[in-house]
Amino acid sequence: MKSFRIDWSAYVFVVPAVLILGLANIYPIIRLLTLGFQETDVLSNVSHWVGFANFSALSHDAIFWKSARNTILYSLGVVPGILILSLALAFACQPMSPRFQRFARAALYLPGVVSIIVTGMVWTRIYDPQFGILNRLLSAVGVQGPAWLGDEHWALLAVSLMAIASGLGTPFILLATAMNGLPKEYHEVAEIEGAGAVHRFFLVTLPLIRPTLLYLVIILTIGSFQAFAAIFVMTEGGPNSATFTAVYLVYEEAFRYFDFGRAAALSVVLMATLTLLALGQFKWLATEVEY
Repeated sequence: MKSFRIDWSAYVFVVPAVLILGLANIYPIIRLLTLGFQETDVLSNVSHWVGFANFSALSHDAIFWKSARNTILYSLGVVPGILILSLALAFACQPMSPRFQRFARAALYLPGVVSIIVTGMVWTRIYDPQFGILNRLLSAVGVQGPAWLGDEHWALLAVSLMAIASGLGTPFILLATAMNGLPKEYHEVAEIEGAGAVHRFFLVTLPLIRPTLLYLVIILTIGSFQAFAAIFVMTEGGPNSATFTAVYLVYEEAFRYFDFGRAAALSVVLMATLTLLALGQFKWLATEVEY
């Protein structure tokens, strides 16, 4: 029987990286957890324990519940919107030539390269109620466009549409690559059996790219729950808190009201929610795919 010997010298090279990751990731999480149970005086830099007072205050805060509602609505609009459009575009590009597919990947990925701050500023001009191109196009067909970012009934939808339009690049590339990597024999057999293109997509393609879909669902959900920069640029949480999201509320509590304990408590709630969502999505979508 062959014996194995562990070369402990390899761990000498791993330890520095582990220590750096621990300082950069683990310590901030621990500090966040402890800060959520404290009240901090910014002027004197003195903290004292208040137990669950910060969490209790959040549960009675109407803005907290409104931000939670807005975050859920934003996520329910952005995640399915990006996935459905990316799937449709990736599927439509499959019969195209490799040159066209490369062009489509570059064209869709390009908006993701631009800073979200710049993207938000551009879309703010697009949504301008008087001079924006969107309302001009609507008026050309006889429709009076709303004050998109200035109307509390439309503001969250407007930000969501911006996130969908600018977030298609990476999902499209991953889905198109996953589809191109599938064995052609499965589609040929399904075609021989009489399955059309749509049936082949739902019965063959979707089950085989399920691991990619799982990854995208989890990543997009986390990203949608962390929406901040575009909202900060486009609406600053308004109008009437219509675009207040969880992370924007963390920013308000920490850097406008300097209530770091309450901001930390909200961050803990957000982290726990995302963890539970990721575990639930993984259990729902995870499967072994072999081909």
